[in-house]
Amino acid sequence: MLPLKTLPENVLLDNNRSAKENKSFVTDEIEKLLSKGCISEVFVKPKVVNPLTVAGNKSKLRLVLDCRHINPHLYQFRYKYEDATVGKKIVF
Repeated sequence: MLPLKTLPENVLLDNNRSAKENKSFVTDEIEKLLSKGCISEVFVKPKVVNPLTVAGNKSKLRLVLDCRHINPHLYQFRYKYEDATVGKKIVF
């Protein structure tokens, strides 16, 4: 479950041009994700369907889920990256 602060409107977004131009790659990657159990097939239309994008060059492609539509609706967690001085205090 995503930590939503507001509910996004119902929307079915079409895949980006890069995904449409690389249909066989997208199909293969989805099949791999299904077989690994990383994703599951649903039989009820979701409220939000995010588009897919293909990133990279022709020798190495990556499948990307474009979540720009729901990102503004997510709760923003605060976090702080530690720097080397904090690590030095812990170790020494």
